[in-house]
Amino acid sequence: LTTEGAGPKITEWVARVGADRVVAMLAVRNSVDSMWVANPPYPGRLWRTWQDLRRQGVAGFLDFECGGWVPGSANSALKNFVDNPDRDQATALVAIARDLDLNPQATGHAIAGWNAMDRAWGLLPITLGETGVSGWSSRFGFAWSMAIATPLLMNVGFGGSDRGHAIHWFSPYHFFNLSTGPRVAVCFQRVLAPMTEALHELALAAGFSGNEILRREAVAAQALVWSVQSALLWCAAPERAAAGPVAFAPLRAQAIDLATRMRALRQANPWVWTNNCWHQDRTPQSQRGLAAGLADHPDCFTAAISAMEQEAAARPMAAGHVVG
Repeated sequence: LTTEGAGPKITEWVARVGADRVVAMLAVRNSVDSMWVANPPYPGRLWRTWQDLRRQGVAGFLDFECGGWVPGSANSALKNFVDNPDRDQATALVAIARDLDLNPQATGHAIAGWNAMDRAWGLLPITLGETGVSGWSSRFGFAWSMAIATPLLMNVGFGGSDRGHAIHWFSPYHFFNLSTGPRVAVCFQRVLAPMTEALHELALAAGFSGNEILRREAVAAQALVWSVQSALLWCAAPERAAAGPVAFAPLRAQAIDLATRMRALRQANPWVWTNNCWHQDRTPQSQRGLAAGLADHPDCFTAAISAMEQEAAARPMAAGHVVG
């Protein structure tokens, strides 16, 4: 869902076999662009995707939920699209807000939040040339969004080589290295601003309306903002690790803080960190060679925090060093 318009594969298959024999398989609630946080609130992006498919002649799609499924604005978007697919996006978003029974003030903030998340999603760095990582685009959505649940450790090493299944097929340690880190950081910095705007607007909409769906979408936006902030720490980690333990320590401290916040958010909202295909705790905890006893903890965030605290205790931080 990060791209605009029909991709080359669906165009090719429509030409080969005809649109009446094509079933599009896409996720309504979350996708491989960001595998682990459920409920990303971008109904306008979904609307454009469905319109693109319709222009190709595709009459139906399979809702393939790799990740979690939580009722939200996407459900209303789908209902409205089935009823009236010819609406333009702006009119559709107003109709979605009406379905959610929002007052005018909440409607304005909800639509602003949805549009901001839509813009953020289009900036995610799914495609990147010359990474040295096999299948970058098909694996990175798993990896960057799992970074917040993965212990950020100096002693694992950021060697810049794809170690395949030696750690885990989509471990963040494959993707963030001295070569990719600076380039991916530019992308995530661009993502962070509209995503933070989405969080602000959706929180206001939830407050003005008392609507539970909007409250959940604000929670999802918060989880996504923290996930992007975590990815930015990982972008900086290879260079900091090369500089030594004093330079790396503040980065690890920030990673502990983000994982702690995410753990608390998930405890209050268990649905926000979930996956239907990959176990939401055991998958991050199955990364090999990171720290002893990862799988012994009740959840992946506690496991990551414990591993980072152990390394911090073994490598005390010099006083006064601040991350720039």
